[in-house]
Amino acid sequence: MTRGQNTADPLQDHIDISHWAAQMLAARTEQQPFPRVTDTHADLNLTTAYAIQSAFIALCVSQGEQIGGFKAALTAPAAQAAMGIDRPVVGTLFASGDWPHNQGQAQVTLEQIPKLILETELGFTLSQEVAEPLINVAQLKQITATCHPMIELACLGFGDSAPTGPDMVASNSASKSYVKGAAWDWQSADLDALEVTLTCDAALQHKTSSGSLLDGQWDALLWLVNSTLANGHSISAGQVLMTGSIGGLHPAKPGSYTANYGVAGELRLVVG
Repeated sequence: MTRGQNTADPLQDHIDISHWAAQMLAARTEQQPFPRVTDTHADLNLTTAYAIQSAFIALCVSQGEQIGGFKAALTAPAAQAAMGIDRPVVGTLFASGDWPHNQGQAQVTLEQIPKLILETELGFTLSQEVAEPLINVAQLKQITATCHPMIELACLGFGDSAPTGPDMVASNSASKSYVKGAAWDWQSADLDALEVTLTCDAALQHKTSSGSLLDGQWDALLWLVNSTLANGHSISAGQVLMTGSIGGLHPAKPGSYTANYGVAGELRLVVG
């Protein structure tokens, strides 16, 4: 599946990648809103935004962060349109973002993650390092090790100012934290046929098929792997790969959430 890989970008000749990466790091470290690059460079595009993201991630790693995996974001056309872009985007997951839980039950407060957004997703790990693009789903299935129900604890991090798609990518695509459920026997199931529901205090938030994103879970995972490689990263065995939101994006409010993935299991999250 081809959705536009990154190529050389003349914008990088006049946008200071290192400067903006340092600005992103400072905002993250000081828990302040991310700067909007487009306020200074209205012509910022996704290619240069990914260059800023990569430099930002490198700075985080230099300060002790470890890469825990990668995520797809804005997989729905409506979400892309709202951000002024025409394709999904990729972000990096930090190992420190792996939110603690006890047998699938977790707690988070809105003080810990202000403007928290909840998403139900599936996450995958691979059995080997991948440094070269994969050609097809058959190859991918051979090296897929585990599949997990996930709740992404996302946060745009821009305060009250709305980012564009390139702004979001530059700041690492709303990546914050995630709840990773137990691995399940995915080989015996159709990954696109899971009925995924999210409730809050028993009120239904969404009910959606797991195959509703892109052209299905395997296609989404293949896109994520190849797009991650195209952005200059390699993927290590065991790193988490989240394929994108199944159902809507829900601004969190205090309450008790249950994410049910049918045969893939269940996660519970109390938001305080």
